[in-house]
Amino acid sequence: MLKTMIAFATIAVLTASPVFASTSDDANFPLRAEYEVVGVKPFSTQDLASQFANFVIVDVRSDYEYHTLHIEDAQSIPLSSPNFIGQIQALAEKTKKPIVFYCNGTTCSKSYQAGALALGHNLKNTFVYDAGIFAWAKAYPARTTLLGAAMKSDSQLI
Repeated sequence: MLKTMIAFATIAVLTASPVFASTSDDANFPLRAEYEVVGVKPFSTQDLASQFANFVIVDVRSDYEYHTLHIEDAQSIPLSSPNFIGQIQALAEKTKKPIVFYCNGTTCSKSYQAGALALGHNLKNTFVYDAGIFAWAKAYPARTTLLGAAMKSDSQLI
């Protein structure tokens, strides 16, 4: 499946896009190089926070993970959903905003897979926040939902 996603995404031509995370930090993001080859563009925590209102943020983890902890106002569309691409296409059409996928963090491949899959289906205005939910929750606890309520502090994380 990854080869198919790579083949589709290689064909995709990205349009002008916002500021992306630096690729010089590949040691901390071991999957980044593999997916950047097919056009998947990552965002840093600071860049996502500063441009937050300009994007639709999609949590591609399971519903259980989403309901436990998620980025404020994020949409839950698990990568494992039977009609994942159809849901992403509908969301992109409805919102007319770029989509940023996220998952658990630097070694979780779900956000990268979602980005590659979206690019392979000609959804060019999609990106990944590959630092993941825990980096976000530590940096922006007030913009993070834990068990249905806004976090007050990163000390709430285990």
